[in-house]
Amino acid sequence: MSFRRGSDSGGEEGSSVVQEDLAVAERASSVRPGEVLGGAYRILRAIDEGGMGTVFEAEHVRLRRRLAVKIMAQHLVNDEQALARFQREAEIISQLAHPHIVHVSDFDTTPAGEPYLVMELLEGESLAVRLEREGTLSLSESVRIAWQVALGLSAAHTLGIVHRDLKPGNVFLVDLPTQKGFVKLLDFGISKGTGGGRKITREFDILGTPDYMAPEQALGRTANVDARADQFSLACIVFECLAGRMPFTGTTVMEVLQAIIGAAPLSLRELAPGTPEAAQEVLERALAKKPEERYGSVTELVEHFAIAAQCALPGTGPTSAPPQSSRSPRRPPTPAPSSPPPSTRAEREKQGTAKTQLASSPNNPLPDGKSGPVPRRVVPDSEADLLKALGGQTRRVRVIGASHAALTPEQAFMLSRLEGGLSVEEALDVSPLPRRDSLRVLVELLHAGHLAVE
Repeated sequence: MSFRRGSDSGGEEGSSVVQEDLAVAERASSVRPGEVLGGAYRILRAIDEGGMGTVFEAEHVRLRRRLAVKIMAQHLVNDEQALARFQREAEIISQLAHPHIVHVSDFDTTPAGEPYLVMELLEGESLAVRLEREGTLSLSESVRIAWQVALGLSAAHTLGIVHRDLKPGNVFLVDLPTQKGFVKLLDFGISKGTGGGRKITREFDILGTPDYMAPEQALGRTANVDARADQFSLACIVFECLAGRMPFTGTTVMEVLQAIIGAAPLSLRELAPGTPEAAQEVLERALAKKPEERYGSVTELVEHFAIAAQCALPGTGPTSAPPQSSRSPRRPPTPAPSSPPPSTRAEREKQGTAKTQLASSPNNPLPDGKSGPVPRRVVPDSEADLLKALGGQTRRVRVIGASHAALTPEQAFMLSRLEGGLSVEEALDVSPLPRRDSLRVLVELLHAGHLAVE
C-alpha cells in the first residue's frame, strides 16, 4: 500500500476515477476529514486504499508534521485473523528501524473501534506504478532498486521476520532532496516470524500475491516458509523489471500457482535479449523450486546478480569477478583501496602510522586549498578501533567529501546526519540502524575518505 499524495493515473479521466475510488474508501471508514485521532492526528484526506483499509494524510496537531494514518476497514473489525495481522504489522515494523522500511510511530483504535497505524508520509510512487508507466527498467536501475530492497529485507531477516508478500506494489520509491527512487518496503501485514510466537495462520494457508509467491508458499506449507521465500519473490521482481512480465504465467490464478510449483521460468534472455547469460543463471538459481538450492541470503543474490550483469552496487566500483565463497558477506562491499590492503598486523600499523603522519604534516594542504597544519585524522581498521579513537562523546568528524554519489543508502544516510554538525555519538543515537551497523558504516566512510575523526 503506497502513501503517495495525489493520483498515480494520468490524465483527467484517470484522476477522476482515482478520486472517486478514494471517496468511496473514505466513506468506508468511520473517520472523517477534520477529526482528530488520539488527541494528536488531524485527518486531512484519503490518499490510498487497499484490501485491509484506507490510508489518510494527517497532521500532528502540535508538531505540524504531515503523517500517514492507515485505518482498518470497518468490515474487518470483527475478523480476529485480520485484526491479528493488522496489529502484527504495527509490532513488526516498530521493531524494524531501518532506512528502507517504512517507519511506524503509533498504534491505536478509533472511537468506533477501528485499529489504525501512524506512519511516515512518503512522497513518490510504487515500483508497480513505475513499471506500468515505463514497461521495463535498465540493468543498472534494476540492480540499484534490488540492492535497497535486499538491505531492508536483510534487516528483517536478521530479526527472524519474513515479509511473505514482496511485490512491486510494496516497494515504494521515495523522492528525497538528494536522491530519487529511495526504496521503502511496505505492508508487513502477513509477515512471519521464524522464531515462534503467536501463530495467526493455519498450516496450509496460502498467503501472498500469487505471481510473486515462492513454491513453498504456493503449496500452503507455511511452516516451511523462511527468508528464502522473500529471495524468490525478489528474483521475480528483478525478472519483471527487465522483461516486463513475470517468470511464471497463466490465464488463471491456479495456472500461475501450478507454474510456480512445477514449471521452469520463462527465458529472460529471450524476453530481454541484452541480458547477460550469467545474469539469467543467477535469477534461475534464486527461482529454484527447492529453497536449499537458492542463495544464502537476499544480499548474496543481488551481489551475484550485479557481478553477472556487470553493474556496480551502490557504493562500489565496477564488478569484474564473482565471489569465490559460496556465501557472500551480508554487508555491502566497501570501495576498493588504491593499493593492496596490508596482509599483516605490522603492515596495517605501519600503514596507519603513515596515514597519520601524512595527515598531520604542516605541508599537507587543507581540503579548501589552504596550506598549514591540519587536524590529526584517525582512520581505524575496525569498529573497535573507531570506538577507541572516539574517546569521548565530544569527538566529531569532518565531512571531507559531501557528494552522495556512489554511496550505499546506509552510507548516504549517515553522511547526511554528520553533515548536520552532530558529534559521532549524537549521530549514532539518532541513527535508525543498530549501533554495530552504524559503526560499520562510519568505518566504511572513513576508509573511503568521506570522513575524518577529529
